Amino acid sequence: MNEKLMDILKVIADKRIENTMDILLNNNQKYRKMAEAVLAIEKVYDSLEMDSDIREITNHLLAERDGMNLEKVSLAYWAGMMDAVLILREMGVIEL
Repeated sequence: MNEKLMDILKVIADKRIENTMDILLNNNQKYRKMAEAVLAIEKVYDSLEMDSDIREITNHLLAERDGMNLEKVSLAYWAGMMDAVLILREMGVIEL
């Protein structure tokens, strides 16, 4: 794929992902139920009495997993954009 086009698509994807994902997630019942469950679990977690070292390492682990998940979502979104361009090219809708 053309490098200049890829750079342009990356900029567009970076600007669009947050809005698009918010719309999709807000309209997804399964995701909303999972988010509610996470909030409930977070309340329980916050109320637990635990050693500060254990809480610190657990918080660090959870933050790293959140970061990994955000990166995975970003890469999946980008992969979808790339696939869409390739499909449109194969269909003859666009030329690169």
